Amino acid sequence: MTHTPLHALAILLTIAAASAAGGASRGQLVVEDFEAFAWGESWATVQFSQGADPRMAAETAEVRSGRQACRLDVPPGETLTLVTQCGARFIGPGDKPPLPLPGEPERIGVWVHGQRGGHRLWLRVVDAAGKTSDTALVPVDFDGWRFLDGPIAGLRGPMALQALLVRGGDGPLLLDDITVTTAAPSPLYLTLRPAAPRADLVADAPAEFLVTLRSLAAETAEGAGTLSAFDPASPGPARTAVAFRYEVSAERPCAARLALRLPPGVHRLVAETRGARAICQAVVHPAKPPAPRSAASGVRRFGRSDGALRLIESALSPALAIEGAGRLLTLFRGLPAAGLRAPQHLLARVRPQSRELEEPWMLFWFGAAPEFKRVTLADGAPCPTFDVPLLLVLDRAPASWKLDDCLELEFRRPGFHAALMPLLGLRRADPSVTSTWNSSAEAMARVAEACRSWVPLLRALPVGVSEEYRVDSERDLIEVRVRFDYLPLGGPWGTARRRMAPVPPLLMLAKRAGLPVRFSTDPVPTGCQTSIGPYYVVPDAEGYTYSISGLLRFVLTAVADVPRGVPGAQIALGRGYQTLSDDAPKIPFWVAYGGEAGRRASDALSRLLLSPANASYTWDADGARLRAADGLLAHTRGLEAAEAAVADCLRGCWYAGLHAGLWEELRPRWRQILALREGVAEHDDWPTLGLGSRPWPADLRLNSELYFARLASRLAGPDDYTRGCAQAVKLLVAAYALVAGAPRYVEEIGPWPDLAPARNRVFSACRPGSLGLTQGPPPFVTHPTDAGYAFAAEFLGEYYRERFRSGPLDYFGRSPAEWSQRLFATMGGPQVGQRFRRSEPAGSCFATNYVASVEEGPDGWPAAVWRSHRAPAGGPLTFGAIGTSPASRGRLVRRQTVSSSLRLSAYQAIEAPPAPTTPESPPPPAPATPPAAGAGDRPGRSRP
Repeated sequence: MTHTPLHALAILLTIAAASAAGGASRGQLVVEDFEAFAWGESWATVQFSQGADPRMAAETAEVRSGRQACRLDVPPGETLTLVTQCGARFIGPGDKPPLPLPGEPERIGVWVHGQRGGHRLWLRVVDAAGKTSDTALVPVDFDGWRFLDGPIAGLRGPMALQALLVRGGDGPLLLDDITVTTAAPSPLYLTLRPAAPRADLVADAPAEFLVTLRSLAAETAEGAGTLSAFDPASPGPARTAVAFRYEVSAERPCAARLALRLPPGVHRLVAETRGARAICQAVVHPAKPPAPRSAASGVRRFGRSDGALRLIESALSPALAIEGAGRLLTLFRGLPAAGLRAPQHLLARVRPQSRELEEPWMLFWFGAAPEFKRVTLADGAPCPTFDVPLLLVLDRAPASWKLDDCLELEFRRPGFHAALMPLLGLRRADPSVTSTWNSSAEAMARVAEACRSWVPLLRALPVGVSEEYRVDSERDLIEVRVRFDYLPLGGPWGTARRRMAPVPPLLMLAKRAGLPVRFSTDPVPTGCQTSIGPYYVVPDAEGYTYSISGLLRFVLTAVADVPRGVPGAQIALGRGYQTLSDDAPKIPFWVAYGGEAGRRASDALSRLLLSPANASYTWDADGARLRAADGLLAHTRGLEAAEAAVADCLRGCWYAGLHAGLWEELRPRWRQILALREGVAEHDDWPTLGLGSRPWPADLRLNSELYFARLASRLAGPDDYTRGCAQAVKLLVAAYALVAGAPRYVEEIGPWPDLAPARNRVFSACRPGSLGLTQGPPPFVTHPTDAGYAFAAEFLGEYYRERFRSGPLDYFGRSPAEWSQRLFATMGGPQVGQRFRRSEPAGSCFATNYVASVEEGPDGWPAAVWRSHRAPAGGPLTFGAIGTSPASRGRLVRRQTVSSSLRLSAYQAIEAPPAPTTPESPPPPAPATPPAAGAGDRPGRSRP
């Protein structure tokens, strides 16, 4: 995946390199014709006093050349600065590069259309050292078009146009064709831009670009050039190219409209001819959503020749699947380095007087191991001593096995499958209980039966999931149809496979807390607990359907009347632009500011939010998705902060449409809205209903989907609308689970001394692996919305009403009675019919199974760890590495994230360094043979 800040609309201008013939050409060149001009994209307006209303707009009725000029409305006594925003990157906290000027400029000017208004203009030029010079132009005391220019004093090239300053006057002021008088070694000057700057480039249509060639020389020059497309993240050859011919002179510029077939993604376009070069970057949107991919086929394509051992991590199962190409498998490696030792208790069904397994499973546990008394929580806080029973399921009987410092299994033939999981998941077993399993036939039989129940379920591992949605706004209902893709892990042992359809743990938390969720087939508990909820499954099924009623109305009903003049009614865009705002870091946008001025403010906001010029794009080739985030925040604070701000961007767009009626202005930007939504949804995962395992407040993800669904109700087709509504409702369910279900669940899985008393415990997000639920401000409080306020007031009682009384939604009402006085608007949405609509595949960032994390151990082999706890020797609590021969070391040779639900890793065995020479010692005693679990139902005993 590549992260590329860019914009497709700005033009990068380049002067020709030095001519081989030597000498210099002198003349005039147009460096800005305003044909692709747009406020907030290639130019910005700043530095005007409070209360003034200077503005900048495109003019098409009265132009000097081409189809478009620039119109300024600056009242008398006010000033306005136009700042150039050129190039494909931010160079400071809000700044973009100035407009490069070719050669050694001597004079600079602009064509001005006046109405004797008395305006004054200055053109600010900057050189490479940062020194500036303001070229003053004569007052606008004339009518019609006139060219005004002046000398550039005291600067040395290279130079760039930084700004245009205007002192106000009466009436409008029109500008066109900023021109420089310059001397350059070569006469040719090349520019490149999309042929239709306002239109999106889409993969199923040719992408058209306008190449313009100007000359300083009076003589006509002829030749050929090329337009090529490159991957900006790699120095490889051009993806595609097209040739063109030109004939140009000072009096007759040459323009060529060229088309390229470009795949979706980010592209670097380069036009070249006779040493002249111009570059622009373009975004090509996918023509349609990505098609679903089979996770099982992804496993097969991964191949088995990469290494000696493959690890398959599925977010849909608490087990780790292991594939070996050889005959040896070792578990619990390297535990002494963590201050632990291999589990010394095991349960298995073996033949009498033999070590040969009769059933394809083995259970290991630590009992009252003294080392576990020194295990603490991750922050070092004391932790009650606990035990972790670990279940191993095999696809074939090993020829031999032994348990000493680690577990060693040897198979008769190369190639095997296995699955390893904590039998209870994250629930910590009481060692005083597990230590007595070997003394009770009833307890042993009960544990053995629990192990047997998992064997057929782990023969077919769920590795992929797809969903379809149906929305019924009249019944306030969404239905979700879930189907799974399975990876068979069968072998010669011949145990029957049973499909199990898992249920998202947060969904079960919400249902158990009383939310109206109904299943086509009731899920059953497995006894396995994840860090975010219980692991339930629908047995003997490859899918199911569930419905959620009573929540869609919160998505499709919004407050329409906002009181004037109160702080809460001001929606601000915190982009921190120094060059796009006055001295403040925000551009105020009053949703109650009606009329034409309100439309202009809303339009300005939506341009800043949705302009490709201000976005940071990421092309995810694996997931075939285009993602966008705020380009400035990506530059100043990193991509994660930019993604987190997407909810505010979408909220601003929603208010621009709802309160200023800018639906038609927003409609052409729908692909940008989709890309913004994809940016914040990149780390979505299925177990959390799309909340994801990031350190963000749940509000951010919830609000982004809420406003996306509302925008889709007015701007999108049935598919995007259905997906948006369904996902927003699922996130409301996730938020409810964090508040109403998580505190009780934490009590169930065991005491956590580092947590506050239950009555004050609230959770705000999810973390991956064993970390799970994160304490913090609960949903609907940190970034509340009208939907969150209404949902919390109705479903979560006085707890939330207290928090909202002094929160940012005071202006909506301090009580349900005041809230009910507001005027609500209901979104109708497009006609969706009764059929289910396919969801888009989840992102390609692997999430987690919320049971364990997989990390490389000290010997290079993978190990399952709990980052929620600290091992006695430091570092996360580990259950040992998984490898091949005991003497080998491992090396990760390949890792592939197939989807957010599946990650594959291949490891090679490398030769271990020779052991140091030590005096010969007697061999250790042979391990005791564990008694059989017995013929029939005779209970087994654990190894002492």
